[in-house]
Amino acid sequence: MRELDELIAEIVVDCYDEEECMTAFCTVLGDEIPVPFDVVFLGVPVEVIAIGAGRTPGVVATCRCGGDR
Repeated sequence: MRELDELIAEIVVDCYDEEECMTAFCTVLGDEIPVPFDVVFLGVPVEVIAIGAGRTPGVVATCRCGGDR
């Protein structure tokens, strides 16, 4: 857990509020996780094609299932 705590502290070091923390996490996830990649979501194979912030606070993964988004 110490490594995780240190990583989180590094990501949010310059953040002043929760919104900036969420933006920082989304930026790091978008930069560090190569897309596309395949996962199984609720038993259905999908391809994650993007990771970022949503309209509400939180991280959103944009997925494609077959030809659908």
